[in-house]
Amino acid sequence: MLDSTQKSLIDFLTKNGFQLKRQCFSLTVKKHNMKLLPEEKITIQKFDMHNNKYLDCCDFLYQYYKNSHKVVSPLTISKDQFIKEVPTKTGYYHLNKNFQIENIIFTENNEIAYICSTNPKTCPKFTQSVLLDMFSSFESIFFEADDTDWAAMDLLNQFDVDVTQSFNTYILDTSVTKNKLDNDL
Repeated sequence: MLDSTQKSLIDFLTKNGFQLKRQCFSLTVKKHNMKLLPEEKITIQKFDMHNNKYLDCCDFLYQYYKNSHKVVSPLTISKDQFIKEVPTKTGYYHLNKNFQIENIIFTENNEIAYICSTNPKTCPKFTQSVLLDMFSSFESIFFEADDTDWAAMDLLNQFDVDVTQSFNTYILDTSVTKNKLDNDL
C-alpha cells in the first residue's frame, strides 16, 4: 500500500508488473460539504452490541466485506472470528419492505467504520439520513472509502470535496512477470 504522492515508486512498480488494485480515500468532512440534503428521510434504526440486531448486522457486514474485498485480499478469517474482531459496536441499519436488513453503517463516535448495502437505490438515502443524524452530534465525520466497495464510494460521493490523494494497493500481476521471464530466457 502506497501513498499516491509516491510517483517514482509507483512508476517503478507499474513498469515491473504491479497493477493498481485499490484506491483508499481518507476524509474528514463537515455537514456543509454534503452535496445534497435529502428530500425525504429514510427510516433508520440505531444498534449497539446489546441490541438483538447486532449479530445480524455483523453477519451482513461479514458477507459484504468478503465480497467487496476479494479482488484485493480475499478474506480468510472465519465469520465468528471476524465478528469478535469488529472494532465498532454501534451503528445504524435500515430494513427493506420484507423486514430484512438492506443497509448498515457501523460507527464509532464520529467515525464511519463500515458501510454495506444490498440496494444501490436505497443506499444513498440511508447514507444521507445517517449522516444528518451523526452531524447533529458531531461537527465532523471521518471515514475511508475503497474504490473496490460501491457503497463506500456512494458515501464518498455524498460530499463535494477534492479527493486527489489516496492510499493505493498494488499487486504483482504474475502473468506479466512470467511473460517477462519467458521473453528474457
